[in-house]
Amino acid sequence: MRLSNRITALTILGLMFYLVGVATACHELTARDRTFWQEMYNKPKSFLFAFTPISISSGPEKARVLNEKGIQAFVKGIYPEAKKFFLQAAEINSDEAAVYHNLALISYTRVKLDQAQLYWVKSSKLDPKNPRYHYHAATAFGHDGKIDKAITEYEHTLQITGGSPELFNKVGQLHEFSNRHSQAEKFFKQALAINPYYKQSLQNIARLYVSTGKYRKSEAVYLKMLDIDGDDVEIYISLGKIYSQLGEDQLAVKFFRKAVKKRLDYPYPRFLLADALKKAGDGEKAATMLKLAQTIQRDNYIGCIIDPTADTNVPTIQTKNLRVIPQ
Repeated sequence: MRLSNRITALTILGLMFYLVGVATACHELTARDRTFWQEMYNKPKSFLFAFTPISISSGPEKARVLNEKGIQAFVKGIYPEAKKFFLQAAEINSDEAAVYHNLALISYTRVKLDQAQLYWVKSSKLDPKNPRYHYHAATAFGHDGKIDKAITEYEHTLQITGGSPELFNKVGQLHEFSNRHSQAEKFFKQALAINPYYKQSLQNIARLYVSTGKYRKSEAVYLKMLDIDGDDVEIYISLGKIYSQLGEDQLAVKFFRKAVKKRLDYPYPRFLLADALKKAGDGEKAATMLKLAQTIQRDNYIGCIIDPTADTNVPTIQTKNLRVIPQ
């Protein structure tokens, strides 16, 4: 039961941590959409610190040899053997933070989040000025639904590193998840103060404004995002939804039409456009658009997705999709 609760919390956070536009919709996925979604979610993900094992730089030679054997087993995916070597290294050199980090990675990869948290906290106590351990502890706490502990560890990382858009964004997401909207907005803005074009924070603050009824503020953010990436169909969809909420039906029609033109094979914006046309009083065009959307859906439909998140839905180590942000 406890593992089920963890996975539920983890899944919710996974959906929170990589939202596209207004992420309440279940998008209809067509055969031709498959490439589009795979590209969106398989691009290299940005992490401040890679989830990779660490070599020991000093200490008894035997501990270093055992740790290296553990790393080799870890890379091969032989986790029980890797854990055995790391534990043996820890017995010889119990003050080495890197060994406990490596043990934490084993637990994290196998979704033993309590154990991973303990090991990373131990690493951070042994080497408190190393932001890597606080960062990973925060990730494990967050995936386990322990929001305030995650925030505390991210704040330690911020103090040590001086801050980065990614860190401010992560803390903002956790505050939003806890319904602390003003705090969430504050941290998203801090991320954007460092990098005004940081897409994740732009998406998050735009969505936050929608969820709190600040439609004009959200509109301004999405319009800025269009200047950055005018080919992102989700931005046009999000703007159309905002104008629909505001009762500005002609503008809603305009942006849904733009979304349709960006992705002619994508039925979802066509359904939205049909609804907007109906609200705007053009029932005939609405009926035509609805019929076309249904035809595309019927001809190409292969399932329904809710914006999947490969790097946070399940805490597995995806090194091939990893891009480390240099310090």
